[in-house]
Amino acid sequence: MKLALLVSALAALAAPAVAQVPDASAVRLTGDSTAEDVAGTSAASKAILDYHNNLRSQWSAPAVQWDAGLAKQAQDAVNTCQVGGNQNLGWQTWYWAGSWGSRPRFTATEASAYWARGADAHKTGGGSNTDSFAIGVWKNQEAVGCAWKSGCKRGDWNGPTMTWLCLYDNQWDGSDANAKENVGPFKG
Repeated sequence: MKLALLVSALAALAAPAVAQVPDASAVRLTGDSTAEDVAGTSAASKAILDYHNNLRSQWSAPAVQWDAGLAKQAQDAVNTCQVGGNQNLGWQTWYWAGSWGSRPRFTATEASAYWARGADAHKTGGGSNTDSFAIGVWKNQEAVGCAWKSGCKRGDWNGPTMTWLCLYDNQWDGSDANAKENVGPFKG
């Protein structure tokens, strides 16, 4: 069901062409990222990188490489359970925390698709998700490293959570003018 919803949502993003994304629904993330994930050698980190590069290609951006140093910085940040509020990570990040079901159990596709929601808003000229989306498809990005952690508390939510953080090698100042210049046109 979740995969069907994801495919439907991604198809809506790519009008008139249908967005094609790697299926990583079998790659489950059931806890914290491991040393293998941080190194970029796990199925999860490879699926995340494939997802990034697939979406980047649809926005006229070259492929990025996995950077274990950036992933380690992301892991250090998510380990504090304070990502998004108390980390001085600048505009080089995308972040998410939330839950599904009775315990944190996500697929690489689901988590990456959450980030990609900004594509539709970006195509129509703005919205609350465009900043983190623009960072991921920024033309001059050459590297990405991601990490995740389960079990962080988020506000008054008592359910399970998983916090995701991806760091990129090039900073963005957050300005709309820079985004328009450095995010290529959607080509599907």
